[in-house]
Amino acid sequence: MKSDNEKPIWNATRPWTKEQIIASTFQGLTATLRTIDSLPGGIIASELEAVHLSLNIFLDATYDLLSSINSFKGESERPDFWNRTRRADFEILELRIQRGVFSATMAAMALVDHSRVFAGKYPVELYHEKVRECFSEDPLHRFVQKFRNFMTHVRITKSNWVVKHDKQGRSVFFFLTQEDLNKWDEWDALSTFYITSNPEGVNVEQLFDDFSKKVKLFHDWFRSQVWQKHSEELREFFNCKKTYNAVNVRSTWNLLIKQVFLQKKIDPYMYLGRYLSNHEIEEILSLPFRSKRQVDRIIEIVDEYGACDEELRKAVYELFGINP
Repeated sequence: MKSDNEKPIWNATRPWTKEQIIASTFQGLTATLRTIDSLPGGIIASELEAVHLSLNIFLDATYDLLSSINSFKGESERPDFWNRTRRADFEILELRIQRGVFSATMAAMALVDHSRVFAGKYPVELYHEKVRECFSEDPLHRFVQKFRNFMTHVRITKSNWVVKHDKQGRSVFFFLTQEDLNKWDEWDALSTFYITSNPEGVNVEQLFDDFSKKVKLFHDWFRSQVWQKHSEELREFFNCKKTYNAVNVRSTWNLLIKQVFLQKKIDPYMYLGRYLSNHEIEEILSLPFRSKRQVDRIIEIVDEYGACDEELRKAVYELFGINP
């Protein structure tokens, strides 16, 4: 009968040794990955990444909206922009802004739901206090929340552009007017306060710029708290995943270097641009050319998972023409 250390990881108790993970990867690639991903830390990491993806979708939607507003501002500086012949261009830019308002608002509230579900499964200290401080009692957040309900269930409100002139020159703004917003009677006290605090209308650019910064700051705090609370589970998962990735990468590099690059006598310097950034290439070229020191630094940069063992390193030296 095999001892527990000799069994593949899907049949063995934890903690697993590095040798177990390596042997299991060769026995069953898919089974090994599935087993590692099912670790408590793997599940936490996957669900936290889903929340982070939701955050990035919101931030990207906000960036698109603000970029569309800036494009409108830039085009509006051209004398012919307001001409009848440019009406189609005007309408396209205006539509992008309306779409941006809708997308950013929907993404913001989807993120709220995703975060709430995750926090329910993996609570952290001071979460509810932080939510109350940043969002629950904040008129800005409540307005965005209610505005989502308004656009989802009642109507899509158009952002109206306004041109203003002052000592600094000419400026273009997009507003959600009180007249349009007050056509709905389900604003609560906090969202109503936000509306009345902006008598000229809600400045769309300022609204989403302020809100995205607040959301980003909260999620930076929240993610760090999850990392801290679940550090042991995450450490176990990422160590196992790193070992698994190293086995796969090592196999790939052995195949490429020994059976392709060396046999075809390919010059590895031709391919540095595929694996190194411009800054990293500059660093490599600051070292003696085709030296052991230079090649060791290339390996150090490219080898994310610690895949390069002595056998592979010797093959890389041979490829670069190094005699260590």
